[in-house]
Amino acid sequence: MQRYDIFAILGAAGGHYFQTMDYDKIYYNSPIAILQQVRTDDRGNIQRESVERALLSIIGFALYGAYRKEMQPGSEPDDYDVRAFLKVTCEMGLESLRVAPKEWVVWSMRIFGVYKDNRVIVGVDRDLLIGYLNNLDYKSNFEIIQLQAFLAIRSIIGVCCAKQIKWLYVLSRMAGHEKAVKSVEALPDFIARYNSRRLRDKLIRALCDRWHMKYYGKNLGKGSPPWFSFDQDLDLEDHVSLIKVRKKRKTGVAAPSNPEPVEVEILDPRIFGNSTLW
Repeated sequence: MQRYDIFAILGAAGGHYFQTMDYDKIYYNSPIAILQQVRTDDRGNIQRESVERALLSIIGFALYGAYRKEMQPGSEPDDYDVRAFLKVTCEMGLESLRVAPKEWVVWSMRIFGVYKDNRVIVGVDRDLLIGYLNNLDYKSNFEIIQLQAFLAIRSIIGVCCAKQIKWLYVLSRMAGHEKAVKSVEALPDFIARYNSRRLRDKLIRALCDRWHMKYYGKNLGKGSPPWFSFDQDLDLEDHVSLIKVRKKRKTGVAAPSNPEPVEVEILDPRIFGNSTLW
């Protein structure tokens, strides 16, 4: 894979950008709009170079966002503060960048300037990001789509334990849009194709099986969006049932005086199989 400008000199062993080490959970907060960088070639295959640049932009944005807070008071934005750079790269698990410190500061400042006004931010796990960067040549198109969908749904749920989300909104965020587009035709073809029932279900199953997502979409009423969650301590079906009861109480519909006890059972996406959850 062809490397971009400053990244060609990183010189990490085995062609890897970053070392995989044991860190406590580290998250890089970056705008979902960076996903707009992902492109396809003439054959419809996702360009790995575009994914590489998008993932490195996530690192660059988070790096400069932390670096500028550590700079000495009175410093100019393009000044190089070695103390701040060493502190930030240590805290963020990015020691490998020290082989080209000034280049990274200049480049990350440029990325930060492009995206600083974007309001929708998503936290990206360091190990997940580095794992994709170091193995990008071996990732299939569908694995890259899964990453985009994961980040899209996480950006919508935010700090909530679960949310109802329209699928067009998910697809829009996958394409890097902060708001839902008016029609699927406004999306890139490689994302718009997941608006079909078959590919949508395939993607949701993959997210449940491999990304620890919980999904609930049955018995919600016509036109009601499905529920999504990444909270591993939440029984999503029970959560939805409680919300239904609360809504009935607010609308004046009496709940049963002696309701049957609800058996709490944590959903395990692996047992979904071909069941009609959607």
